[in-house]
Amino acid sequence: MAGPPRAEVHCLSRRSFLRRAAGVAVGLPMLGGALAACAPSTTSEYPHAGDLRYPRPEAPVRWKIYPDNPPIDPDLAAESDRTLRLFNWDSYIAPKVLRDFERDMGVNVEVSTFYDMTEAVSKLRIGAVRPDVFFPTLDVLGRLIVAELLQPLQPSYLTHRADIWPQLQQPFYDFGSSYTVPYAVYTTGIGWRNDLVHDIASMANPWDAMWDRAAAEYIYVLDDYREAIGMVLLRGGNLDINTEDAMEIERAATQLTDLARLVDLKWSEDDYTYLPEGRAWIHQAWSGDMVTSPFYGQGTTDQVAPTLSYWSPPSAGEVNNDVMAIPRSAEHPVLAHLFIDYLLTEEHALDNFAWLGYQQPLVTLTLDEAVQPFPWLALPNLAGTFTTPQQLQDGLRQLELPPTADAAWQQAWIQFKSGG
Repeated sequence: MAGPPRAEVHCLSRRSFLRRAAGVAVGLPMLGGALAACAPSTTSEYPHAGDLRYPRPEAPVRWKIYPDNPPIDPDLAAESDRTLRLFNWDSYIAPKVLRDFERDMGVNVEVSTFYDMTEAVSKLRIGAVRPDVFFPTLDVLGRLIVAELLQPLQPSYLTHRADIWPQLQQPFYDFGSSYTVPYAVYTTGIGWRNDLVHDIASMANPWDAMWDRAAAEYIYVLDDYREAIGMVLLRGGNLDINTEDAMEIERAATQLTDLARLVDLKWSEDDYTYLPEGRAWIHQAWSGDMVTSPFYGQGTTDQVAPTLSYWSPPSAGEVNNDVMAIPRSAEHPVLAHLFIDYLLTEEHALDNFAWLGYQQPLVTLTLDEAVQPFPWLALPNLAGTFTTPQQLQDGLRQLELPPTADAAWQQAWIQFKSGG
């Protein structure tokens, strides 16, 4: 199977960073500190804390644009100091795209990375970094906006925004697209070794595969408190993966603990390497990780790829997206807009997808278009990794929770990891 050399494939899953700080927590004192860092305050750090909302598909939020933080003018030239600074997760954008932007625009691109979103927001707040483009997650978006850490976008520079999927033209989390542009979409499901276990996709309830004692000692959930506990909710038919019901959350954590005793359940963020290496036979997985998983493990990609499969629910499954934004402190806001627009073109989005494994939600970026130059993006046994607009329309979104509810989820995760 032709593909990029392994050195050119990302070596660390971007999704693995999402909630690692909470995932490694070992006691409530640490949890309290994490919550204190994330909770909105009424101090000057959040000058508009009263405007904080929790967007939901059924309750979209149009964020305010504050008089002291307007969009830039629509007809400015790109800045003369031509160094664009990105603040991103490690290995979450293709080096080729950055090199091409440097070549096409006659600029330099510098990338700074962060360990988790708490660190990223803290650095933005205290001015430790001054990036031009930032890649936040939806679970902190509201706090970033009410703290005026992001600047509103100027649509005149985003000439390709019409190519974004219709569902994300006016996203519920930023209705009007005042502050964000979608970056990558993905689903959460199950990856497995089809040479070692049965066809999970054919099961009446594929989530039951996580309880398969025949694969005991080789079953993993994602090391992510929302993903792992949410999987238990979905298996039991509870589609509210943003539940604030403490009893439901505790019940799911108890079931997860029982599962750990049944099959010696483990957790990791390394679905994309553990499966091809054979360390895991069944692993809760993110779709984008599974796209690049054939490039890891023993043997050639042609040997590894046929052993891997992926399933996510065709409807009412978990699906989400990340976003791009421009910090208020950006020194090159025009160049930042131009870079975001560059990533909205089919050519550059496809290059990014081929290296990263996570696709951008563009109407021009179809599976047929992608597979011609990059056949590994549509292997028959991994075809389910390609996220569709319909999945985004019908799917369940993992969203920001009020601090008290988030504390219940994190406490349940600590309970599970400590053995119940």
